[in-house]
Amino acid sequence: MTLIRVYVFNQQLIIPTVAQTEDGFFVDLGPVKVLTMRQLELWEPAILKSLLIGNAIIPTPDPADEPGSAILDKLNIRKWSTFETQAIMYTLHDGGRYVMLHRTGKGANGMWDNSTMEQRKFDSRTPRPLVVEALLSDIKKQPEFKPPSTGLMVLPKEEKEAKKAPLQITDQSKK
Repeated sequence: MTLIRVYVFNQQLIIPTVAQTEDGFFVDLGPVKVLTMRQLELWEPAILKSLLIGNAIIPTPDPADEPGSAILDKLNIRKWSTFETQAIMYTLHDGGRYVMLHRTGKGANGMWDNSTMEQRKFDSRTPRPLVVEALLSDIKKQPEFKPPSTGLMVLPKEEKEAKKAPLQITDQSKK
């Protein structure tokens, strides 16, 4: 069984290392991989690698310890609410019978809300690259996904001149 989390935040894909505690819950740890929108070609292999590596088992943290957040540290953000209101969280759970893909929903206050969460279920025999492809397809439909602008295209000078010249049509039937 493997569980990974993927976040989309500020035109970036955030992939933390997820470990499972001895008590059975999952925690986001470092290292945290951050990929920009300009690195879209790296998103699929990074997510797939994370899914295939699986989760390390770690000792359950003492409740008295200040948990902190590897994600907030990596992004240099002070408050989780700042992150949460601007991010989408995806959870991929590769279980025994199914692979589940969950996407957080947003409540009226902009915070994640389980009542508006969406999920997809895949048969356990589904190739993992297809599951990751489905995740990326969903990411690209979300308002938080804003691909980089390609800007204006400038034609080389000779192409500009060719476009200005009148179109000449010759009658090929007379030849």
